[in-house]
Amino acid sequence: MRGDLLIIGAGATGVSVFANAVRHAHHRSIRLIDPREVGRGVAFGETHPDLLTNSSCEVNSLFVDEPYDFVDYLRGHGLSYTPQDVVPRRYLGEYCAQRFEEHAALARARGTRVERSRARALSIGRDGEGYRVRLSDGSEVRGSDVVICSGLERPRLPDLMREHEGHPAFTVGPFPAERLLRRVPTASRVLLIGSRQSAVDAALLLCGQGDRVTMTSPSGALPSVRTRTPLLPAAVTAPARIRELPVSGTNPVPELTRIFVRSVRQGDARPLAEQFTAESDPVRRLRAEIALAESGACAWQDIAVGVSAELADWLPTLPAATRSEVLAAFRETGRRYATALILPNARKMLGHIDGGALELAPTHPARVSRQGAEWAVEWPDGRTRTFDHVVSACGYEPPTLWRDPLNGDIHLDGAPRHAVRVDHLGPDLRVRASADAQPENVWIVGAGTHVRVLFFATLLYVAARQARDVAAQLASPAEPASREPAFAAGR
Repeated sequence: MRGDLLIIGAGATGVSVFANAVRHAHHRSIRLIDPREVGRGVAFGETHPDLLTNSSCEVNSLFVDEPYDFVDYLRGHGLSYTPQDVVPRRYLGEYCAQRFEEHAALARARGTRVERSRARALSIGRDGEGYRVRLSDGSEVRGSDVVICSGLERPRLPDLMREHEGHPAFTVGPFPAERLLRRVPTASRVLLIGSRQSAVDAALLLCGQGDRVTMTSPSGALPSVRTRTPLLPAAVTAPARIRELPVSGTNPVPELTRIFVRSVRQGDARPLAEQFTAESDPVRRLRAEIALAESGACAWQDIAVGVSAELADWLPTLPAATRSEVLAAFRETGRRYATALILPNARKMLGHIDGGALELAPTHPARVSRQGAEWAVEWPDGRTRTFDHVVSACGYEPPTLWRDPLNGDIHLDGAPRHAVRVDHLGPDLRVRASADAQPENVWIVGAGTHVRVLFFATLLYVAARQARDVAAQLASPAEPASREPAFAAGR
C-alpha cells in the first residue's frame, strides 16, 4: 500500500486520475483539491444547450481502455447517443461526477479514505520524504504522492485591451455562459476578439440572445468543420509510421506530410482536392467546409485523434531545433483542423452570418478606446466604428508551474519574482530537480503537460492515456522522494 495521494484539480482529468488510481493502485488516502464541484471544470460545468463537447463520445471516456464508458453512461440515463455523436457539455460533467462517486465508494470499501479540499492549491513543498501542499484557505495538506491536473482557467487578455481590463463593458472569456449573457445586454453591438473555438462559443451565445456581433482576430481564420472525432479506424495504419521517423539528422517535415496524406487517403480514396477547399475568404471557406462535412468528404476528421496521439508521443523525443521546425511547418494548419468546429455549431454560425447577426471583420483593429458610453474601434484603414460592449475570447493561458530555486517549492499560483518556469517534463510525466536527478513522486497530467505534448494536452483522450500510465506507476511500490534540494525544469 502506498501512502496518501493528493490530486490537484477535480475536473475531467482529475477524475480520470482518481478513478484509474482507485482501479490500479491502493493508497491509504486520496484527496482531491479543487474549489469547484467534481467534474465541473470551466468546460464541463456549462449547461447552455449551444455548448457542445465538440468531440465524439468515444474519445471522452475517462478510461482509455474502455472507450465506450461514456456512451454506456449516457444510455444508462435514457440518452440514445452513438459513439460518434457529440453531446451537450453538461452531460460530460455529470458523467465525471457520477464516476467519481462510484469510485469513491469502491475506494472506501477497500479501506482508502477519500477526502476533499475545496480550495485552490498554491504551492507544493518538500515535507520529509513526502510533500505539503499549501492551499488558498490558509491550510496545508500532506501526501506521499502528488498529481497535478490543473486545467485551462485563465483567459488570455489581448494586448489591444490590456489598458481596459476591469471595465464593466469589457468581458474577458466566454465562460461561464450565464455571466457573459448577464454582462452583455440583449441587442448590444458587440466587438468579439478571437476566431477559434472559444470565440465561436461566444458568438453563438451572444447572437442567440439577440446581439449583433463583429468577430475579429489577427489571423482572421476560422477553425475547420467536422462531424465527428472517432478513434482511429483499424483500416488506417499510416499514423503508426510517425513513431518510426528518425529523431535527428534529417528534416522530418516532408515525410510527415506524406504520412498525413497517406492517412487521409487510407480513409477515403477520393482525391484530396475533393476533400479540402481552396477558398481563402473565411465565410466562403466556412460554407464550403460545411458542405464537405455534410457530404462526408472529410476523412481527415477520422485520423485527427490517432494522429494527435502519435504526435503527442513522438514530438517530445525530437531535438528542440527539429521540434520547432516541425511546429512552424504545421502550426496554423494543425490548429485549424485539431480544433475544428462540430457541424451543428458551424451551421448555427453560418446561419447567424447569413441572417446579419454576425459578421467577420476583414482586418484586426488598430486601436480601441472609450468615448463616452461607447467603444470607439479604429481600423487600419482609418475608419472608426462604435460598439456597446467588447468581449475577448482568445482562448486560455496554459497552466504554468514555477520553481523557487531558494527552497525548491513548486508554485501553481502566486510565484515569487525570482521563480523560474518549469518548462520540461520527462516521458514518465514526473517532475525532476534536473535532467539527471531521481524523479519526484509528483506527476503532471492533462493541460499542464503542454510543455511536453503541446496543444494535444487539452484532448481528454490524451489526458486519459496519461492518467492510465500514471496510475500504473502509482501501483508500483512506493519510492522515496528525490533528495535533491529543489524541483527543477529538468533540462
